[in-house]
Amino acid sequence: MSTGAYVNDITKYFDKQIKLDIWDMVSAYFEKTNPNIDYPTWFAFQQPNDENSNLYYGFPELDWKYKNYIRVAPDYPFAIYDSPSERKKPTSEDFKETEEWVKNHMTDLDSNAKFKSTCMLGLPKNKNKLLYLDFITDDKNVVVQTGGWVAKFAPTFGKICSQLLINGRTDYNISHFKIESEDLK
Repeated sequence: MSTGAYVNDITKYFDKQIKLDIWDMVSAYFEKTNPNIDYPTWFAFQQPNDENSNLYYGFPELDWKYKNYIRVAPDYPFAIYDSPSERKKPTSEDFKETEEWVKNHMTDLDSNAKFKSTCMLGLPKNKNKLLYLDFITDDKNVVVQTGGWVAKFAPTFGKICSQLLINGRTDYNISHFKIESEDLK
């Protein structure tokens, strides 16, 4: 199973709960004020400030979605929860830092956020782990994968999960992703 931030809604049926920080993140589209600007997919690495990690990323204009707009998002949460059930709807304040960043760094965009959205991801509370990929049951009938930005690895993780379930093992070294007793509530 790969249920992201909702993993504990499923693992509770196996009397297990994984310690996660649920990050709630925002993103928005910003209108181009210069029609000739063509931003690529990008990531801005900056020194942290007092309020956040000061990391931002974005995607280019798409012909099939929000023409004349660029997607910009902070790479830090506006809220952190222990459970998705604690999630609150973001306010306009939760987009202000991104709007300010766009105003200061992307002069060819209108700094008023449009087409706003949010996403959640579950990150291990264990800071030595980026994700979990392991059996959740002692009889090795259920595999769990959860954590962070791992959708990019879906084909490989799908292969690993199928190997684990069919063969009880995988050809890949997944020892770094093992669920240890200290990772459980």
